[in-house]
Amino acid sequence: MNAVVDSILAQQREAGAWELSADTVRELLGIDHADFYRRIYEEAMRGNRMVDLSMTTARFRQENVGELVTLLELFEGSTAEQELEHAGIFFSHETRFEITSRLLRRAGEAAAAHTVDRSAFEAMLDRLGSYRRARGCYLDEYFSLAALIADTAREYVELAGYREPDLAAANVRDLLEQYFSRHVLERETVLAAVCIALFEIAVEVGAVRRPEDEWAEEERERRERDRRDREHFDGAGERRGAGERARGRGADPLRRAREVMELETDDDALSTSYLKAQYKALMKRYHPDVNPGGLRACQRINEAYSLLLASAADSP
Repeated sequence: MNAVVDSILAQQREAGAWELSADTVRELLGIDHADFYRRIYEEAMRGNRMVDLSMTTARFRQENVGELVTLLELFEGSTAEQELEHAGIFFSHETRFEITSRLLRRAGEAAAAHTVDRSAFEAMLDRLGSYRRARGCYLDEYFSLAALIADTAREYVELAGYREPDLAAANVRDLLEQYFSRHVLERETVLAAVCIALFEIAVEVGAVRRPEDEWAEEERERRERDRRDREHFDGAGERRGAGERARGRGADPLRRAREVMELETDDDALSTSYLKAQYKALMKRYHPDVNPGGLRACQRINEAYSLLLASAADSP
């Protein structure tokens, strides 16, 4: 296993990228052809969805490192993932959630520390004639997404103690950039507190009209859940009352953010450690890396988490 990691790191240092063929992996592990092919074939026939015969001729790079981990685990067990992660070559789902959480926290802190320049934003609205374009221009002016990603990568790698910190930082940056390109993360949601303030300014100056219900889709879903609850829990006034109270608070962004995060408290003061734990629990259910149908839910959770972090009372 060490030979595989060492080969990857040597290529990375020399060329800034790495590639291993399946046959090279076999040689580095010291496995003969027959045993290598037989093990892959048996696992594929056993119904392991992560393994197929194409692995015998695959070429592994950073972009499909997860497939390399699957192959290595067939022969080396769970230590394969641990070794590649320690080197900063691979990130488990848990680590990815931690990295994303750290970026959202930095963004929430930046949003909380920022005082919106109303005159500048109004000038952008006048000049551009579009709320969305003005909002984008304002975020470009006051917030650097590249800097946010770079700072998150540097902070995370310093705390995690990777064997190859430069490689780990580069891979953290790549991971976050991919999440933004896939819209798992969006600038407008990670800076939700700022965007809400900009929206309020745009409403006040008549550049945009406020929707009747900012959370219309969730409201309809909530009404449907309440209807089912009433049918199932006939006479359960307490349960119905909870649904009615929920319907009356959709216009409060912070209160709605708590609902999205499935928090059990309505207290204004929420610890970041509590928020972080809940965020990770929700990501394990909805993150697109583990739930292909969870993108929209993931986006709502990211926005709610960022908004609540901006108002969180203390540090973990």
